[in-house]
Amino acid sequence: MSITFQPSMGLPCTIEERCGYCDDGMTDVDVCNAPTLQFSNGTAAGLQRLLGIPFEEWGDIPREEIPSFLRRFMLLLSDDSARAGVVEPPSDTRGKVTTKVTTNEDGLPEIVTQGGCRVINLGTSDEQTVRRLTALRELFVRAHRNDSGISWG
Repeated sequence: MSITFQPSMGLPCTIEERCGYCDDGMTDVDVCNAPTLQFSNGTAAGLQRLLGIPFEEWGDIPREEIPSFLRRFMLLLSDDSARAGVVEPPSDTRGKVTTKVTTNEDGLPEIVTQGGCRVINLGTSDEQTVRRLTALRELFVRAHRNDSGISWG
């Protein structure tokens, strides 16, 4: 699953009504060249948490609120401790492994091992978080310049 952030302006564009992102204002099909950013659900949830948005799989931010989010981006990008909530080190864990001796269908002893599911989390570095916040901030700036909000889903 993933979540895509984009300017909210009634996409897709039509020939009569363009979004401000498209090159020449004319296309044969209803498309739009507005920028989008796609994140995994976990990454999107972390970014929304940093921005003070309750995690929702879809939603929007009205254009009137974009300036307050741009101020929040300045704080997040300038203060390491403000990003600490989403930075996590990598981990490699394994569930409990159980071993027992049973008898197989031939009546011979057999060693059976169960469990031990391994979970590898690659973590999220501060550098990754800064790159993602910078890209998302650029999307907010472009939406603000084109007098639109941001939507995701």
